[in-house]
Order: sequence, then structure tokens, then C-alpha cells
Amino acid sequence: MENNTLQMMRKLKLTGMADRYEAVTGLPASQQPDYPVLLAQLLEAEDLYRNHRRTNLSVKNARFRYQASLSEVFCSAERNLSKEIDDPPEIRTVN
Repeated sequence: MENNTLQMMRKLKLTGMADRYEAVTGLPASQQPDYPVLLAQLLEAEDLYRNHRRTNLSVKNARFRYQASLSEVFCSAERNLSKEIDDPPEIRTVN
């Protein structure tokens, strides 16, 4: 039955859910989450997967000349940039 579920998720292109479901079913039964928690984890995993994929596609399509990260940006008073971040981005994790 687990194999059918994974095949159906992949057929429906729910790759994030399928990966998370496969990871959960590999756990011992005592460590597997209850149904409501599992459903929330599967939905969150799919959401994160799609957002990550969309972001990577947008970066690729933008065709930036340089691959830079925030830590590599040259900050100076002349450029009116500082290293302080007023509102750090929200970080979500799948537990």
C-alpha cells in the first residue's frame, strides 16, 4: 500500500509530499507522527518544495551576471547600505 501511495503522489507531481512520506515510513512505528501531524508535515513539505523550486527557476530565468550572496555585498556609506538587517526573514522548518 505504501508503494501505491508513493507512486500516486509522484504521478500527481507531489514530489515534496512523496519525499517526506517516504522518510516518515522509514521511521520505526513508535517514531511515526499521528495522522494530523503527518498531514501537516506532508503539506508543509510540498509547500517548501514548490517555493524552493519556484525560487530556483526565477533565479535561473533572471540570468544574473554574478552569483552573489548577501554576505558578499559590499556595504558602505557611499552606497547607502549597511550590514544590519532590521527585519530578518522568517525561517520555516519541517519537523
